[in-house]
Amino acid sequence: MRTVTCWIALDDVRPDSGPMVFLEGTHKLGLWKLPVGISGDDTQKPDLPPGFATREVPVIIPKGAVSFHHGLLLHGSDRNFSPVRRRALVSHVMSGECTYRPGQEHMNDWMMKRSADHPAPGEKFRGPQFPPMWP
Repeated sequence: MRTVTCWIALDDVRPDSGPMVFLEGTHKLGLWKLPVGISGDDTQKPDLPPGFATREVPVIIPKGAVSFHHGLLLHGSDRNFSPVRRRALVSHVMSGECTYRPGQEHMNDWMMKRSADHPAPGEKFRGPQFPPMWP
């Protein structure tokens, strides 16, 4: 899993505006299946292995700041209870050697499959939705 997520704050992220929260160290646990039927319920949490100790780390940053995190780091955010917006721009970056593996579904898998040239199982990611950042 050679991916990184770049999360760019377009508004100030405050404790009451629903900051992204990392579950520290969870990137070391490997691949996780998505919860069945993601409900949007803000109390929805993953079932971590017995004895695995973690802490929730909120990302409180000013607009224009960037947070990078490993692609396997479990994270999420609460609702925005503040009177201000909390917009962000997200980019997922992966190695050019990454291949498509069915069974490790991502919530945007259906969108990738809308493109006629999406990768088949075992093939490297390709197509207009996966532009190379550098040769």
